[in-house]
Amino acid sequence: MRRTIMVMTLALLNWLLIWVPDASAQQFRRPSATPQQSASGGLSGIYRAAAKPGENVVGTLAFNDPAAKSPNFKFLVFFPDGRVKRGLILGGMDGQVPESSMRLDISSGGKFATQWGKYLFSGGRGRMVFASAAGGVNLTRGLSGDAWDFTGTAGRLEVNGDTYDLLDGGNGIQLEGVYKPFGDASQPGIQFTQDGQFVDQGIFDNGTAMAIAVAGGGVVNAYGFSPPKAGRGVYYLSNYGLCLHYSVGKNPCPLFFLEPGSNRVDVKVLYISNMKYQRVP
Repeated sequence: MRRTIMVMTLALLNWLLIWVPDASAQQFRRPSATPQQSASGGLSGIYRAAAKPGENVVGTLAFNDPAAKSPNFKFLVFFPDGRVKRGLILGGMDGQVPESSMRLDISSGGKFATQWGKYLFSGGRGRMVFASAAGGVNLTRGLSGDAWDFTGTAGRLEVNGDTYDLLDGGNGIQLEGVYKPFGDASQPGIQFTQDGQFVDQGIFDNGTAMAIAVAGGGVVNAYGFSPPKAGRGVYYLSNYGLCLHYSVGKNPCPLFFLEPGSNRVDVKVLYISNMKYQRVP
């Protein structure tokens, strides 16, 4: 009996080491299984739709939502537990705790509250109900904001006359090459190799295109983590997260995705924290 308990304990510790923030580069590796679509609620992932002419898609978003710098697109994030968020999340889905985030934002009221809701989806039909701006009352009396009916499949949804396509969360992709902010090769970039290494030229530093896009520049960054300086290390992609393990010990996991239908073998364009990057020669 003792031997069985010891073996089980060692197995648990070995599994936990994969997720220890200060683990060595050898321990920082892809989880053995990271399915993008494994939702008990019927959906799992980030969906994007084109904005309609004249539509203000960012006016109701919180200032630190990565989607707040995307006037041409709107986003829905579906969690496996039946929760849904209008806008984007700061990092990959593996690190999210939607139940806690939803309760905290609803308690805050206003724009933070109205981004969150719950959904049901079955047989190609679904319904979302969001919180109202009233805040905490939604936690005691039920969600009382917008209610949307929708139809579709796991890859494409029709919501209020808009078509939302599932973004590619990067599972199983191996990147190769140097990527810089789209249309501005003078900015710092990041280089990836297929053996899981990266060299960051300083994409998260203040004053870069990334900082300006995410937080408007200045000294305040809204990445959801303490921005590292330029450096190198190892990386993996998992469920909309670009998990970077810097040799100095920092381990951010910013939001990552590809356009729907992208070539997953020869990736020319990708998004980090909703900032568009292109591969350069």
